[in-house]
Amino acid sequence: MSVNKIILLGNVGKDPEVRYLDTGIAVATFSLATSDKAYTLANGTQVPEKTEWHN
Repeated sequence: MSVNKIILLGNVGKDPEVRYLDTGIAVATFSLATSDKAYTLANGTQVPEKTEWHN
């Protein structure tokens, strides 16, 4: 068995929704917003902040 791991730092968009599987295991679903900061390229072009939502 292999395990994949990802770490996202951001802001939770709304309260988690909890549901239960037939086996009784609780599963939470939530949305998360992550942002890339604005920056300026070497040629002077400004790149604005970018926000992505993960559901």
